[in-house]
Amino acid sequence: MIIKTTSAEKEKISVAMKSMIAAIFLTFFKFVVAIFTGSLGILSEAVHSAVDLIAAGITLLAVKFSARPADKTHHYGHGKIENISALIETFLLLVVSFWIITTAVEKIYSGIYNFINSFWGFAIIIISIVVDFSRSRALTQVAEKHQSQALEADALHFSTDMWSSGSVLIGLIFSMYGFPLADAFAAIVVALIVIAMSYKLGKRAIDDLLDIAPDGVEDEIFRIAEGVSGILKVTNLRARKGWPNIFIDVTIEIPRTFPFETANAIAHEFETAIHKKYPTAEVMIHPEPVETPDEVLEDKINLIASRYNYNPHDIQIYKAQGKFHIEMSIEFDKKLKFDKVHSLVDNFEKEILSTYLEIKTVVVHIEESRSKAIGSNDVKATSQRIVNEILKFLKSKKSVSNCEVIMAFKIKGKYHFSIRCNVNKNFSLEKVHSISTELERNILVKFPKCASINFHTEPK
Repeated sequence: MIIKTTSAEKEKISVAMKSMIAAIFLTFFKFVVAIFTGSLGILSEAVHSAVDLIAAGITLLAVKFSARPADKTHHYGHGKIENISALIETFLLLVVSFWIITTAVEKIYSGIYNFINSFWGFAIIIISIVVDFSRSRALTQVAEKHQSQALEADALHFSTDMWSSGSVLIGLIFSMYGFPLADAFAAIVVALIVIAMSYKLGKRAIDDLLDIAPDGVEDEIFRIAEGVSGILKVTNLRARKGWPNIFIDVTIEIPRTFPFETANAIAHEFETAIHKKYPTAEVMIHPEPVETPDEVLEDKINLIASRYNYNPHDIQIYKAQGKFHIEMSIEFDKKLKFDKVHSLVDNFEKEILSTYLEIKTVVVHIEESRSKAIGSNDVKATSQRIVNEILKFLKSKKSVSNCEVIMAFKIKGKYHFSIRCNVNKNFSLEKVHSISTELERNILVKFPKCASINFHTEPK
C-alpha cells in the first residue's frame, strides 16, 4: 500500500528529524565535558540528553506511523501511536530522574566529589540552553499547529533540558566559588523539574489512551445544537481524542413526523456547525424520531401508513360521543387481486384501532392507482377560444385578479386546466381554499368540456 505524505506530515517529520540531530550533538558533547570535568550536574544533563535522543527517535517513528490512514484493522486510524510514544518518553524521563537523584544523594552523603571547574563546562551548558530553547519553540509551534502529542512530548523534553541546564549552570557557578556540592544539588533540582513535567505529560497521554472526554466539548455541542432548528434534544453524546482528530458520536431527537429528507438535512446542518468549531472532528450523528405533543391525529395515521408504504389522501376525521371516526382513500395497483388488497387494508385498519383506542372506526376507500403519467399535449395555444372565455369569466370575479392559464391538456375530449391567480394576501387559508373551490365548481358547471381545474393561488 502506497501512503501519500501530506504537507502537514512532512512538516512534523522535518521538525522531529532536526530535534533528533540536535539531541545527538548535545548528548555527545555533554558526555565528553562531564568525563573531563567530573561534574555530576553535567553528567545528569548528558544522560538527560541521551534520553532525549531516544525520545526523539521514538517521536520520529511515532509521527511517521501515526500518519497512516485508517485500514481494516484500525478503523479510527493510527493516531494513538503518538499517545503511546508520549507515555514511553515519560517513563524514560522518570527512570533517568530517579537515577540522577540517587547518584546526587550518594555524593552529598559521602562528601567525595572530584570536580574540575572548566570553561568547557560553562560553554556546553550555555550552548545547550540556546539549542534547547530553539528546538522547544519550533516543536511547540508545530505540535500546536497539527495537534501532535508526540511532538508536544518532544518539546517538553527540550524545555525541561533548558530549565535543568539553567540549574546546572547555577551549580557550576557555586562550585567555582568553593561549594562543589552545589553541583549535586543542582542535579537534584534538574531531576525534580523533570519529574513534575513528566507527570503532567504522562497523565495527558494516559487520559487520551483511556478516551477521556476533551474539556469543553460536551458543553459546546449542546450549545451548537440549540442553534439548529428541528433538534429537540441531544442524547448519548460521546467524544474522545484521536490525535489529531476529535471523534464525536451523538444522538439527536427530532419530531417523528419529519420526512427522511428533513431529518437528514437537520443532521447535515448540525454536522456542518460542529465542523466550524472543530474542523478536524470526525462526527457521527444518529437522528432519533420521537413523538411530540403537537402531533395531531392525522399525523399519527400517516405515520402508521408510512410503515405500510401507503400514501393516504382525503383523510376525514369525525368525532361523535367522544370517539373518532376516520375515513380515507388509498390507491393500489389495479392489477392486484381484490382479496389481497382487502387483506392489506384490513391489517392497516386493525393496527390503527389497536394503537389509538380513542378511534372507534376506520374506513378505507380502495382506489385504483393514478400515479402513472397520462399521455397528453399542452393545447393552450390551439384552444384560445375556451381559454379566453374562462379568463373573461374569472375577470368578472372580485375575489381573484391577474388570472392566467398556465397549461391546458385535452384528454378524451375533455379539458384539464392549470390556472394561476392572485388573491388578497390578508385572506386566511380557509378563505382562499373556499374561493378556489367555488371557482372550480362554477367553471365546471359553466364549461361542460372542462373535466378538472387546478388553481394555483398567490398573495397579491
